[in-house]
Amino acid sequence: MRAAETVGGLLAFLLWPLLPEGWRRRWPGPLPASPSVLAHLSSYLSVVASVVAWYALFVLYAEGYGEKISALLVERDAAPGALTWYGLPVFFSFFFTVKGFLVTLWLGDSLARAVCAAASGEPLGSLFLWAPLCLVERGVGALKEAERARRYGSPAEPDRLRLEGEILFVSANRPHADWNPLLTFRYGGRFYRLRGFTEVPEGRRRAFLYRLTPWRENDPIRRVVDLGGPEQEPGPGALTEPPNSAVDGSRLR
Repeated sequence: MRAAETVGGLLAFLLWPLLPEGWRRRWPGPLPASPSVLAHLSSYLSVVASVVAWYALFVLYAEGYGEKISALLVERDAAPGALTWYGLPVFFSFFFTVKGFLVTLWLGDSLARAVCAAASGEPLGSLFLWAPLCLVERGVGALKEAERARRYGSPAEPDRLRLEGEILFVSANRPHADWNPLLTFRYGGRFYRLRGFTEVPEGRRRAFLYRLTPWRENDPIRRVVDLGGPEQEPGPGALTEPPNSAVDGSRLR
């Protein structure tokens, strides 16, 4: 148990400050220190490591570049003094190599995280983890949406409405997260209240079936969701005009 806690604390120290904010909120275990301490330590250590790596790679690149220039001068029997001009091209050409570009990006990422930690005390997250995790999230989201489309159909399809007596049924390919019993629904010149919904089979697919009943005349109306539908003559006691209410003009998909 103690070894597991040690490993978990080490992983939190190394990875948690580098993660995007959404992933940090979902971190499963406890943190070995406060978020501010982890943000400062991680960013400052990253700055030191990236500076050392940048310098080491640049020195190695400059040595290799110098050897090529020396060999070229010897081959052309040029004067040794010609070696003094190649420093600036070496410096700028380093950024156009794969190693030079990546280590420079790492240095810039580390500096940005250090500035954020010093200014706000919060970790910024590393670009090198944000980019692949963003791709992973998009890929997983696309797979989930493909599975939902296979199971429920396309989200672009409009909802299906049918009126059975006084009860209005709405079949949707996706759940309406913002629908609740406090909303008033208008259809065909009448007003309804949401009573509940369930998932039901619909042909070869499944759908979310919402059940709405007529709105009681004395209940207050706060917001109206317009479902469209043909205008019809209201039945006895039916509420047809919402007094002092806000009308939401959004219709079904």
